[in-house]
Amino acid sequence: MKKINVTIPTPCNENWDTMLPEEKGRFCQSCAKTVIDFTTNSTDEINDYFLKNKGTKTCGRFKKEQLKEIQIEIPKNIIYQQTSFRNVFILALFISMGTTLFSCKDHNNKTQPVSKIVLIDDSLSLSNDSLISPTNNLDTTKHIEGLKGTNKIQKPFPILVGIVEVEPTIIEEEIMMGDVIQEPVEIDTEKIYNALQVDKKPEFPGGETKLNQYILENLSLKEPVEPELMLFQFVINTEGKLEDIKVVRGKDKVLKDKIINLFQNAPLWKPAELQGEKVKVKMTYPIRIKSQ
Repeated sequence: MKKINVTIPTPCNENWDTMLPEEKGRFCQSCAKTVIDFTTNSTDEINDYFLKNKGTKTCGRFKKEQLKEIQIEIPKNIIYQQTSFRNVFILALFISMGTTLFSCKDHNNKTQPVSKIVLIDDSLSLSNDSLISPTNNLDTTKHIEGLKGTNKIQKPFPILVGIVEVEPTIIEEEIMMGDVIQEPVEIDTEKIYNALQVDKKPEFPGGETKLNQYILENLSLKEPVEPELMLFQFVINTEGKLEDIKVVRGKDKVLKDKIINLFQNAPLWKPAELQGEKVKVKMTYPIRIKSQ
């Protein structure tokens, strides 16, 4: 079976417990995407999933012990480009001694040693989602000129790329003192922000409980409907009115139109605030339809 190299270059800080349960994981309202839970899967099951979903962006949740080791990746062009002898020496020292000098921290703030430092092909593009790249039978071993011996650096799989912590070097800097002038930051009230960018999020009168109650009391379903998770997106303007209401996910057209009509005729929301100014905010609201 062909193996898959899975890395997570930018770990997510969203709270798993607040996400909506789904069949394959949970739905993150902040990112408007499903986070697939791999914590109960074996290595073969994880590998099989990514082989079947090659080329598809996947947001996943893993346990630390599922990931073999931590590596530091160094682009090949840094090694082979013309560099001063001092920089080459520092880089060579980093590669040969890095695993003993540096370490990473996991989500529990526990230190874990860096197990390998590897060369990577910098032609690969990175995204904020999990990266999927098949490994093949080609020899990925690279030699670094200028180092003694015949040590080889090999690219392993699968791995979690951590953040390297290095003991800081104290450098004396010029100190400046004087009266501080604070320039006011102008808030663009016409810009549409997301819920994470504002100080106060928009709120339905009475909160989310009242919003759910409003939908249940006013949504009349005469015909049986298929169970599904529907997603609606809208903008709450500075007056608390809902604008640009649209369906992000949903199959039943009649049901979608009814819910959009409910949002259009809903009471005014309490608008969002940023540094004391009322601003527009785009929100994604999920509605789970259960079988009757």
